[in-house]
Amino acid sequence: MYIGGFQKISLLDYPQKICSIIFTVGCNFRCVYCYNRPLVLPEFYPKTLSFSEIKDYLKKRKGLIDAVVFTGGEPTIQPDLMERMLELKQLGFLIKLDTNGARPENSAKMYQRRGSGLHCHGCKGTFRKIQIYYPSECRYK
Repeated sequence: MYIGGFQKISLLDYPQKICSIIFTVGCNFRCVYCYNRPLVLPEFYPKTLSFSEIKDYLKKRKGLIDAVVFTGGEPTIQPDLMERMLELKQLGFLIKLDTNGARPENSAKMYQRRGSGLHCHGCKGTFRKIQIYYPSECRYK
């Protein structure tokens, strides 16, 4: 997994929970209003962060941090996303995925694993349901 950023604490990104945020690199859209351009455009990609170091940090803060949010860029383009999400879920963290919803086959796989406690949220900011959303300002690569 190519991780371009890690926010240790957020009180906003998982409703009513204290969470950490993992920012993945790459996106299948080029939205003009994107606030995460360094994570989207290859010429600005940051140095990758180690998932194992992030996992170690989270283990030490078990009981203080309730959840982990995967966002980006677009996390569903990461080939090992599901495995990483399940690793953290098995440590006892709530997991949330913020996605643009343009890869419904990947989002559906995660949504179908509801028993695992993974929460998939299409259209960044929508918490209750998956929505497939194609803003007119966005386009595929």
